[in-house]
Formats: sequence, C-alpha cells, structure tokens
Amino acid sequence: MAATAPDLPQWTSLFGSRLIDLLGWRLIDARPDEGWIRAGFIGKEEFCAAGGFVQGGILSAMLDATMSAAVFAMTQGKMYPPTISMAQKASSSSVDRD
Repeated sequence: MAATAPDLPQWTSLFGSRLIDLLGWRLIDARPDEGWIRAGFIGKEEFCAAGGFVQGGILSAMLDATMSAAVFAMTQGKMYPPTISMAQKASSSSVDRD
C-alpha cells in the first residue's frame, strides 16, 4: 500500500518550509518498504538557464532533497543523511551549440 504524506514523518520539518516552497517539492507516493519514494517539483521559469532548461544545480538540489527524503522514509524518520558527494556526468544528449 502506498504511503501518503500524512502517513510519513514530518515532511515540512525534514527540509524546512523555505526549501520545499522554493523547489515546489511535493510527495506523490512513498513505499519505504520497497525502498523508494516519488516526489514532484515545479520547474519554475526562474530555474531555467539560457537554453530554456532547468539549470543543473537546481536539478541537483531536487535530486538531493529526494534522496534524503527516501532515506528518511525508509528509516521511519530515524535517519536524515547529509550529502557528502553527488557526482554528475554530462550525457551525450547535451544540447549542441555549434
């Protein structure tokens, strides 16, 4: 059975309301026993780089928040991991600017 936000620990206190509001973070579904959550974000125009896509640093913040929330959910609120390292690699599908 899918967990909903009220079934899980205090999501607002997990990130602080400012970060949730800034990123437009929302919990869509969570299945801690299966080891995953699904979160949504709002890709605001202010988040876009010159090419019109959400800037990579913003995407990293969204991913970081989601990874921490997944661990938080899986441990029933007993662990909130800090991010020590998050590596990114440009894909071959990057926009070509020739």
